[in-house]
Amino acid sequence: MESVNLIPQYKVCPICQNLMTEVKIISEIQYFTCHSCFQLTKWNASTILENAKISTLTIEKLLILFLDNKTAYEAHNVLKYNFVNDRLNLKTVYRYFELFNTIVHDYVSLKMQSMMLVGEVELDETHLFKEKKSKAPSRQYKNSSQWLFGMRQRGTSAFIVIPIRERDKGTLELLILKHIKISSKIYSDCYSVYVNNRVTPKTSNLQKYGYIHAFVNHRVEFVSAMFNTIHTNTIESLWKEIKNFLRKTRCTSKFLFSIYRYYFTKELSKTMQFEILIKYLHKENHF
Repeated sequence: MESVNLIPQYKVCPICQNLMTEVKIISEIQYFTCHSCFQLTKWNASTILENAKISTLTIEKLLILFLDNKTAYEAHNVLKYNFVNDRLNLKTVYRYFELFNTIVHDYVSLKMQSMMLVGEVELDETHLFKEKKSKAPSRQYKNSSQWLFGMRQRGTSAFIVIPIRERDKGTLELLILKHIKISSKIYSDCYSVYVNNRVTPKTSNLQKYGYIHAFVNHRVEFVSAMFNTIHTNTIESLWKEIKNFLRKTRCTSKFLFSIYRYYFTKELSKTMQFEILIKYLHKENHF
C-alpha cells in the first residue's frame, strides 16, 4: 500500500488567525498548538472529518483501499484480518466510501463542465440498464433505463461522459458546441442528429457549425473501407471499459459516481488522487 498522511501541515488558529504548525498528541489525538494564544485545535476541527470516531491511520487505510478501486465490501474484508488490526463495522466503511465518492463526483463533475476537447474527437451514445419487458411487479432495486452521451479525444485519455434523458438534436448539438472546439475533426456514426440520412449521399449536420465531420455507417461497416481513420472504435472501447468498471463496483442507481470514479483513477496519477482527496477532506465547512 502506498503511504499517505492525513494530518495537514498547518492549521489556522480560530482565535488569533495565526498559522499553527506544531502538533501535539494528547490521548492519541493530534492537536495543533498556537504559540500566540496557546490555543489547542484538533487536527480535523471544522472539517468534514470533525466527527470522525476512527483513527487517522484507519481513515488513511480506507483512502488507500478506495483508490485501489476496492468496493466497500472488499475493503471491509481486508480490514478485518488480524495483521491489519482494523475491525470496522461494514456500515462505517460504506459511509466513508460514500464520502470519498462524493468528493470524486464533485471534482470530476466540475472539471467536465468546463472541459473543451480539440483535435480529433469521437462521438457516441450508449444505453445502460436496459429494462426487460415483463408483466411481473417492479423490482425494488432495479436500475432505471439510462442513456449516456460521450465524447473522446483521440491520442489522449481525455473524455466527457454526460447522462441524458433524450438523444434529440437540441440536447446533443448543445453539448457538442459546448465541449468541442470549432474546427476540430469529429468522427461519428450515422445517427440522424449528426448526419442527414434522407439524402444520397448522406451529408453532415455538424459541418455548418465549423467542424470537420467524418462518419461511418454502422449498418454497413465499422471502419471505413476507403479511409481506415474513420471509425468510432476509440469511444466504443471506452464504453466497454466503463461498463466493466460498473459491474466490478456493483453499481447501483448512483452510476454516475462510479463513472466519475473510473475517470478519476484513469486520468490522474495515484499521487494526484491522494492530494485531491486529502485537500477536500481538509477544507473547512465542507466543500
